[in-house]
Amino acid sequence: MIYLRIFYALSLFDVFTVSRDLGDIVKSFYLNGFKLLKTGFFLIIVVYFFGFIIYLKFPNEFLDPGPDENIAPTCDTILACFLSTLDYGLRFGGGIGEAMKPRVWTDEGYGWRTFFEMAFYILVNLFIVIMIQGIIIDTFSDLRKKQAELVEAVDSRCLLCDDTKIHYDNKRNIQSSWEDHLTDDHNIFAFLDFLVYLKKRPFSKCDNTERFFKQLIENEDLEVLKEFFKPNPGEDQNEENSSKDS
Repeated sequence: MIYLRIFYALSLFDVFTVSRDLGDIVKSFYLNGFKLLKTGFFLIIVVYFFGFIIYLKFPNEFLDPGPDENIAPTCDTILACFLSTLDYGLRFGGGIGEAMKPRVWTDEGYGWRTFFEMAFYILVNLFIVIMIQGIIIDTFSDLRKKQAELVEAVDSRCLLCDDTKIHYDNKRNIQSSWEDHLTDDHNIFAFLDFLVYLKKRPFSKCDNTERFFKQLIENEDLEVLKEFFKPNPGEDQNEENSSKDS
């Protein structure tokens, strides 16, 4: 029963379906899943290479366990050395050197040990790990940019009459604002509600007007349906004539 209760916590992840920003964070992972997988495989190869060197040259260089530690990094086998290098090398911000015994410059092999630690830090902690972070951040930035462009396109263009905000605001004979046009005159949600209403309404119960639009919907002539929402072509001509007269 205890394990079954754990599934109650999974309902918290529903917040990712509610928040668009959190959803973009999840998308930034799986949209580039194959690229992240290849980069992660490259990371495993590099860490295995360094773990193999530790197994050959520095098998006893890991820190001894403290009095309160139950598990210490070991290097008895190649697999144990690889897992220890992967675990401590990635979790420690300074690389694998922070998990190894400190040395002074008078010790034998101090130069090779220092070169090894710096090479691990530069290749793994700086290059590869930051490369993975960069892939995720770039994907998230692209999603945010596309979302901003979509919002700007929706706010600056009417989806029904295809009129733009700049053109609408320059009309002389229009008293309402652009926001009133999108919410009152050509409300896209009211249009979608009208489409759903016609699609569910039986044809026998429709009047002549509803039958006409229902046939357009069944024939998927939505572009013809949108023509009814477009402004009269003579309006622009009248505006040009009035502007010339003034």
